[in-house]
Amino acid sequence: MKIKQLDFEDDEGVMLSPLIDCVFLLLVFFLVTSVLKKWETQIRITMPDITTSLADEANEDMYRIAVDRDGNTYFESGRDNAGFILYTPMDDLALFLNDLASQRAPSKPLRLMAERDASFQTVIQSIDICNLQGFENLDLKLSQRLRQNRDRR
Repeated sequence: MKIKQLDFEDDEGVMLSPLIDCVFLLLVFFLVTSVLKKWETQIRITMPDITTSLADEANEDMYRIAVDRDGNTYFESGRDNAGFILYTPMDDLALFLNDLASQRAPSKPLRLMAERDASFQTVIQSIDICNLQGFENLDLKLSQRLRQNRDRR
C-alpha cells in the first residue's frame, strides 16, 4: 500500500475569491429585503364595536356636519319632504363647533359627511378641527351629493 506523504509547502486554507462572492451576495440579499421605516404622522382611529351595527334603532342624537367637493363646510339644518337631510353653509367650522360644544356635550357623536369628490386634505383638516374642539366621538361617512337648504342662504 502506498502512503502519500504530505507536502508541508501546500497552503491549506480558505479560498478568498468564492468567500468574497458569497459575502457580497449576502450583503445584496439583506439590502434588498430590508424594510426602511419612514416616519409618518398617524391618525388615531377608534374602531366601532361590533354591537353598533346590530342596534335596533339608529342614533338620532348624532349631529351632522358636511364638507363638499369645493371645500365648503355645512351644518345640518333639517329635513326636506322626502326625509333627506338638508345642509346650510357655515363660515367657520371651528367657531361653529365651539358654539355646538357649549350647547351639547362634546362626548355625543358627531358625523362628518364628505362628498366623494371632496379633497382628502380638506376632510383631514375638518377631522383635526373637530378633535381640537373636543369632539372625539367622530364618524366619517361618504355621500354622493349634499342637499343644500336653499331657503336659508
